Amino acid sequence: MPQRIGYIDALRGFTMLLVVFSHVETFSYGIKYNESLLSSFIMSFFMPMFFFISGYMTYRKEKLSWKEYIKKIKNRFVRLVIPAFLIFHIYFTFFRNAPIDLFFTKGPLGFWFTFVLFEMYLIYYTTLLLLFKQSPNKTNFILIGLGIFGQVIFLGSIGHYYNLETYPILTLTNTTRYFIFFILGIVCKQNEETFIKLINNDYIRTSLIILYIISLTLEWNKYLLPHYSILHVLNFEIIIQYLGVFLIFTLFYYYSKNFEKNNIIIKNLRLIGRHTLDIYLLHWFFLPSFSFMKECFIGNKNLLAEFYLTITIVIAVISLCLFISYALRASHFLGYYLWGDKNNYKKDE
Repeated sequence: MPQRIGYIDALRGFTMLLVVFSHVETFSYGIKYNESLLSSFIMSFFMPMFFFISGYMTYRKEKLSWKEYIKKIKNRFVRLVIPAFLIFHIYFTFFRNAPIDLFFTKGPLGFWFTFVLFEMYLIYYTTLLLLFKQSPNKTNFILIGLGIFGQVIFLGSIGHYYNLETYPILTLTNTTRYFIFFILGIVCKQNEETFIKLINNDYIRTSLIILYIISLTLEWNKYLLPHYSILHVLNFEIIIQYLGVFLIFTLFYYYSKNFEKNNIIIKNLRLIGRHTLDIYLLHWFFLPSFSFMKECFIGNKNLLAEFYLTITIVIAVISLCLFISYALRASHFLGYYLWGDKNNYKKDE
């Protein structure tokens, strides 16, 4: 089993907190991302960050054989697709009284992340297999090209040149939107020495902070950059996301020694980071309906109150998710088919 990296677990935990925070804002209060400064900040990087980390921790030096390829795809399918598929049907069939064929007509809806991540693994491993004779640099060049091509396709769909949702079960919108961040994570890990040297440079850290603040200001102030203009789309979908991902990763690496400590906050942040899949799949069951709070928070009317109430809800929701996760993992069978935890399940065979 690979050794845990403290700042990576903490970064995953922090990003998972932001996922739940964003969903409380959106689904509990009914606040859109551009109606709150907190939502604008979170939406600027939290999903790209998840895919960047996934790519960063996926990279391996060795070539893939057919046997290893099939094993990796099978493991990812069991860990990502089966749990999401099962919990999707439990949630929508029994808690939302939705039709049984909802998944096949509307796609994975709020559970899209795991299906998109599986597709990214499938594309990455397939590319490695097909290009096994090529140099790592050439393989990276092709993968980055695929990522850029995907982002261009996504931006074209925003402009209504075509519809990526014709087959929603394929989750093409989010796959094309975020694949480049997955690939960047892989490339940064492959060139880790150079990457770490760059983010350790004070000029680069300072530039990232200043540029991110400028980009976030442009995103938030509709008078500086009118919403839904071409420049706004480029800022929100490209500039601010790249800046946000590299800035947050840089900050967590810079303070990496602090994330090895065992105080209550850091320890629980790492704990959340080790159970992101469980929390992601379960948190939908516990999001409260607080739509009456929208008018209190919209437009940053009560920013501190918005933050403290939302973070309290987030902590309560995540605590419930972890409690249920551990309870279900007591069954090695359920641990395997709900969370892809094969370690204990194999011991029973």
